[in-house]
Amino acid sequence: MVTMSTDRSDPENGLLSRWAKRKEAVREAEEAEATAVEVQDAGEGEAEPETEEEAMALLTERDPELAEEIASVDLDNLSYEDDFTVFMKTKVPDIIRRKALSKLWLSHPLLANLDGLNEYDEDYTQAADAAEMVRKAFEAARLREEEAAKKKAREALASNEPQQDPEDASDETDDLVEDDDGDLEA
Repeated sequence: MVTMSTDRSDPENGLLSRWAKRKEAVREAEEAEATAVEVQDAGEGEAEPETEEEAMALLTERDPELAEEIASVDLDNLSYEDDFTVFMKTKVPDIIRRKALSKLWLSHPLLANLDGLNEYDEDYTQAADAAEMVRKAFEAARLREEEAAKKKAREALASNEPQQDPEDASDETDDLVEDDDGDLEA
């Protein structure tokens, strides 16, 4: 049991010395934890295997039952209906997991085709390009609207005066101006 002195003038048991001892204890605990993590990481920090054979050998060392389960599955003949969960376990080396996932993505058209709705497919870092794309889209929409208005005016004039040339009708619609009431005037 630790007794604490209430005498603040005692330099050995004063507030600042107790605070310094606490800070030192916390620092030592953090250093011990960091050392333990480094030792643990050193054991797990093995280089990833580069071939499937190396990966299977490493997996056999780590977890023989899992290695046997994966060896019983033919990666080249996997289909959409097969169970891929065995490849998602944390002990499975990345090279084997990636090969299995690659087979999964290619096994069904729904998984293989992108729908174009992925936000991360586009590069949003180029603001100048975005402004240009907006300007072009606006211009295209404006031209479509003008063409639709000209076509509508041609159809209206053609129904009233069948002898008139449609090109002349579009020229006449360009001269129309909207007044305060919203009516068109020449």
